[in-house]
Amino acid sequence: ETAFLIRSFDRWGNERTEGGVVFDTILRSVAKRLTRPLTDLELLQISAGIIDAEQFYTYQQDGLYFVRPNIAEDKNDGTYEVKYTPMVAAFYFVEINRGGEFIQGSPFVVEVKPDVTNATSCLVFCKSVNNCGLGSVQAGIRSVVFIQARDRNGNNKTDSLDLFYYSVVGAGGFSKTEEARPLGPQYPGQYEINYNPAIAGE
Repeated sequence: ETAFLIRSFDRWGNERTEGGVVFDTILRSVAKRLTRPLTDLELLQISAGIIDAEQFYTYQQDGLYFVRPNIAEDKNDGTYEVKYTPMVAAFYFVEINRGGEFIQGSPFVVEVKPDVTNATSCLVFCKSVNNCGLGSVQAGIRSVVFIQARDRNGNNKTDSLDLFYYSVVGAGGFSKTEEARPLGPQYPGQYEINYNPAIAGE
């Protein structure tokens, strides 16, 4: 659960110190897209912290998810607390309105990030049937399996900071125990398992 406060003002910009105002709030998922391809110089400037990458992005509602927070709690001092529990990691518009009119700055953009990694929610898969390391494999051929790290709600992790270890034991004394290799920033949250048994068997 997370929360934020709404602070109310009158039409003249004076801060209100009493309650009685009703606010309606909803979160709608949005797609984050680049407005145009970035140049090599811009990528360098972003990585160096010289310019802000956000200026090159736009957000558009995708209609996939929405979150309806609890009714804003009137604190009777001019502030209102809104609590909500998002389950799906995504970018959202936080829309806040009073009487059908958006408050200043609304909608706001918020990023809901995945929870901590949950082992039982992680996915093991192959990207190709040719050298898939699940099921039947061919002796002498390098076989590959991938792990997609996920949180307890099934959201894919967006970083590659987890450690996964694997062990393969087979015929002819074949044995391999190793740490799965992160695939890097192009495939966040994904890790590679590979093995190459020389003798046929189980």
